Amino acid sequence: MSSKHQPASGQPFVIGFCNGKGGPGKTTLALNSTVELFDQGRHVALIDGEEGGINAGALNRFEPRIETRRARTAFEIDDAIQELGQSHDIILFDAPGQTSGEEVATICSVADLVVVPIKLSLKDVRGSNSVLRMVRRLQQRQNGKPESVIVFNEVRPLGEGRQSRSAANYRRQLIDAGYQVARSEIRYYEWHRLCEFVTRNPMANLQRSSDKCAMDFGAFVYEVILQRLPTTERVANG
Repeated sequence: MSSKHQPASGQPFVIGFCNGKGGPGKTTLALNSTVELFDQGRHVALIDGEEGGINAGALNRFEPRIETRRARTAFEIDDAIQELGQSHDIILFDAPGQTSGEEVATICSVADLVVVPIKLSLKDVRGSNSVLRMVRRLQQRQNGKPESVIVFNEVRPLGEGRQSRSAANYRRQLIDAGYQVARSEIRYYEWHRLCEFVTRNPMANLQRSSDKCAMDFGAFVYEVILQRLPTTERVANG
């Protein structure tokens, strides 16, 4: 388990990962973000919203020092955040595979940031519409909270410095619709099919696809999560 301490701000920064359809890579993004933050020395924990807590179990096997909880109902989620918030600065919540409107409302009521992963297909973008609309509706009722960010997942790599045309088109459409879209993208490599986690220390060998995956997750964590933390929490904990 991670060492105990009182979070610098007194309240944990809570991040929800959700999507209205299954298969956009939500859990892969949530789990790898948790590992990346932990490796940076952050006091981070994960709440698993899937029935049976199978994703928390996978994370515990990969890195047993990361604290996890299983929670599905609003009361369970609130209790888990209250407990974990006593000793963790950042709490990530991995929502069920197909997040319902009620579950989105629960996430938005407790989260500071909602991350919506999307694969680059018309089916996946349309499948995310219900969640995006629900988040926007709740933001209007809650003075703009929580902040939400879309991240493109499993983007086919085209080479250094080259951007997918479909990614550029979807990015423009979503931004024109008023949504925030992360600049960083999670590209698809063979490693995604072979393993549920990325390897650590990505600078060891830049030619390995697992290292490239780790770099993508690291870039996402830096842009979307670390830049939104309260200033007092941006320095890694000792």
